[in-house]
Amino acid sequence: MSSLSKEELRKRILSKEIFEPMLNKTFSEADINKNGYIEKFELANFLKSIYRAICLPPPADTEIEKELKRLDRNDDNKISKEEFRILVQDLCLFFLDNSF
Repeated sequence: MSSLSKEELRKRILSKEIFEPMLNKTFSEADINKNGYIEKFELANFLKSIYRAICLPPPADTEIEKELKRLDRNDDNKISKEEFRILVQDLCLFFLDNSF
């Protein structure tokens, strides 16, 4: 089995058809109360788990608040799946671009 180039992986991350199943699973796991939105406490849990996985100290509350404001495009103080897509794609692309 051949490995994919970074450019091919980037295309897959940005492809809705390929990316959607992973996004759905990630969103479902992050949506702790199952109300169809990621609220601030759920975003905090999600980001803290990512930081833990890469051995970084947890993000400060101010960083979580900043991320909520960045993602919350309609200012309803919660993140829809489409708004969450931005975060997950950004994370995937960050790890792709910073892999060894």
